[in-house]
Order: sequence, then C-alpha cells, then structure tokens
Amino acid sequence: MENDGEEQRHDRVKGVNVPYRRLNRLLLQVSSKNLTIQQKIIAVTIVTSIIIASSIVGLSSGMNVIFPHFFYLPIIMTVYWFPNRGVAFSIGLAILYVSEFLFFGLVLETIPMSEWINVVSRSIVFITIGTVLTMLRWEAFTLNRIIGDKDKFVFMFDKDLGYFYFSPSAYEMVRAANNEDHVAYGIRSIVSYEDRQRFDEDERRALRGEKFVDKLRITDVDSRQRTYNFCFIPLLNGEKAYGYEAIAEDVTDIEDYEVSLEKAVMEKTTLLAEVHHRVRNNLASIIGLINMQIRETDHPEARKSLLEFESRLLAISSVHSQIYEGDDIINIDFEDHMCRLMDDILESSPQKDRLEVQIEGNGVRINHWAIMDISTVVAELVTNSVKHAFPEGGGEIEVRLESQEDSCILSISDNGIGLAQEFDIESQGRLGLKIVRRIVEDKFKGKLSWRLEGGTKWTIRFPCTDDDFRICTRRKS
Repeated sequence: MENDGEEQRHDRVKGVNVPYRRLNRLLLQVSSKNLTIQQKIIAVTIVTSIIIASSIVGLSSGMNVIFPHFFYLPIIMTVYWFPNRGVAFSIGLAILYVSEFLFFGLVLETIPMSEWINVVSRSIVFITIGTVLTMLRWEAFTLNRIIGDKDKFVFMFDKDLGYFYFSPSAYEMVRAANNEDHVAYGIRSIVSYEDRQRFDEDERRALRGEKFVDKLRITDVDSRQRTYNFCFIPLLNGEKAYGYEAIAEDVTDIEDYEVSLEKAVMEKTTLLAEVHHRVRNNLASIIGLINMQIRETDHPEARKSLLEFESRLLAISSVHSQIYEGDDIINIDFEDHMCRLMDDILESSPQKDRLEVQIEGNGVRINHWAIMDISTVVAELVTNSVKHAFPEGGGEIEVRLESQEDSCILSISDNGIGLAQEFDIESQGRLGLKIVRRIVEDKFKGKLSWRLEGGTKWTIRFPCTDDDFRICTRRKS
C-alpha cells in the first residue's frame, strides 16, 4: 500500500509540465551549493576579468553595443554573495566603464565622443541595478535568516509543478533523506513513517483550501526524530486552491520541557499527597493512644478535656484525609471541603439527626497552606454550637464564606440559645475559642467578632492575601 501511494504521488507530481519541474529542480540544486568565501571571490574576479577584457577588445575595435550588458552578471553575482558590497562594486564598474570610454575615445579615438551620453546612461543603470538588487537581496537575506534556521523551514507545493520551493534548511533535510535524488518530490520522505498518512491527509486538506496547524515528526539532517508544528496555508486562485505553502517550526525542545515540567509537578503533587497521607496516619495513631487513655481515666474533667482534644485531632485528620483524596491539593474548594468536614463532625454527635447544616462557599477556593487553619476555626465554632447551642433539641447551623474585593468574610451562625450578653473570650471562653482568636488575629491578620441574632453569629474578616501568600481566590466561572 505504501509503494502504491508513492507511485500515485509521483504520477501526480510528474504528470504535467515536466520540463518546468526539471528546470526548477536544476535551479534548486545549483543554488544550494555552498561555496567558501575564497571560491566566491575567485568566481566574481574571473567573470569580471573576462567581461572587462571583452569590453576592452570591443572598445578597441569600435564596438560599444553588446559588451556593456555583460557587466550585469558580475554585479548580480556580487550582490547575491556579498550584499554589503553590491553598491560599491556597481559604482566601481561604472567608473571603470567610463574610464575605458574616455581612454578609447580621447586617447585612441576608436570610439566617437558622441557616444558619451549612452556611456553615462549605462553607468547610471549599473549603479541603479546594483542598488536595487542590494535592497532586494537584504530583504531576502533577512527572510532566509528567519526561515533558514534549523529550527524552522518553509516549502511550497503546486498541483502542476510539485514542490517548487524549499527554504535552505528544508532543502538540506530533503537532500540528506534522498541522497540528492528526487529532491523536488522528497518533502514527504523526511516525515516519519508513522505520520506519513496524516501528512498526506494534511496535503489534501490544504489543497481543498483549508488553513490549519498540525504536529508531525520529521527526520533532520542528523537523522534525529524531531517534532515540528506545520502551518498549512492554501495558495488560492479565486476560491480554488492550486497549491499550498507550509511553515514548520521545531517544537521538540518545548515539548520535552513541558513533559519534564509536568513530570516535576506530578512528582511534587504526589509527594505532597503522600505527606498528607502520612500525617493522617500519624494522627490516627495519636487518636488511638488518646482513646486508650480515655478508657483508663476516671476523672470527669480529665475525660472531658481528652475528648475535646480528640475531637480537634479528628478534625485535623479529616482535613488531611480530604486533601489527600481530593483532585486539587493546592486550591481547595471551600464548599466541598466543608461539607465533608461537617459530616465528620456531626457523625460523632448524638444530635446529628436533628441538626441541619448549610454550607455556602460562593465559589471561593482556599490555598492549601491556609486550609488547615480555616478548618480548625470552623470545626471549633461548629462543635461549640453542636454541644452548647441546642440543649433542648435540634436546630440549624450555617457556614458561609464570601469574597469582597480584597477581603474574605467567614461567618458561622446558629439559631440556638446564644451567648450571654457580657460574654468575653479571654475571661470566659474555653481553650477552643482562644485558639480560634489566635489563628484569626495572628495568622490571618483578621478580626473576630460575634453578636446575638436569634442565636449566635461569629464573623471573621481577613484579607485575601497575607504578604506574598494568597489565602483564598474566587473560582473562575
């Protein structure tokens, strides 16, 4: 099948205008020869010397019609090989030509002086052509510097002419792949075997008039597999495509860097998840030891303190478990995280069936370094409501977080019996409330307040950023 496709491809390319393609191929081969500076200088010198000698012979014999036109050839060669010397060389030839005329016209009198207008005109034409060609050559030189690098190349295809243009680097790769044979048909040969069918399909799409980008692997001049982005641009005659041009850029290094970056991120993410996993296991061991101590303790106050301490550790362990199991361990969705945390808190409460907890996160996400402290604050305040706000039955608890410009507002409220009007954390609050206040003021640089609203409402306002660390962000919709 591969051979059949190759034969059909050659038939399509060779079917019409064969002489034109042969001439095109010859020009490609000649223009690709890399000469040294010395070889170029010798070539220009030889051609120039021959033309000067011919013009001297012509002037000495009285002919001043044919030979001046041959001066264009060394001008073109110089401009092509030495763009920064083209104008000076054309001026030099013009002066030399005028000097020859003056010598043969005034001294030897083989040329009539009436020819001086034609001589001066031709000299001006020499200088003009050298200047214009130099300007065009510099534009082409700049373009070749852009498309001539090894990391990018350009080629063009015509339905009748086949591949009629290669940039220098493209030509070198094609020639290396084909051992200098069938250069004008060989762009497909540098595409990796696995991608050739896709390349054929890309060509068909381009010849249907589609403009698109595809990623293909090719073999470079060093026989290495490289990945290139190919941009196919159709050449249109009206609305019908008669060919296409393709611009290819090497993206292998970028892909390798992206792969290594993804690998590094995955490794760090896995390591961070493993840390959370180990912390959770260690906390489970500590909780087990506390349970053993509770069973052996008869003093009511000691048992109560140990139970409260165990409750805090359970909340912390739950946070680590959720982070470890979550999809995003860097920015944690507040609402989703708190729903699972509330389930863990209520699971150990005898009133769990009579309590209703509402969570509203407003799309805010908490940074991983702050989620533990946020969870500790919420767990302490919700646990207080569960234990003390509803002595006669069930009730409602609401946890709400919203972002306002550069600050966040976290509120925990219940419809229970409420706090005393003269309540003060420092003098009357238990250890848990003092921990909450210290976290809010010292870590988040925020402010903790409370008021009675058919129950108790705790309000915590803190900046979204702490120095260079972002605490919370709003989820993009």
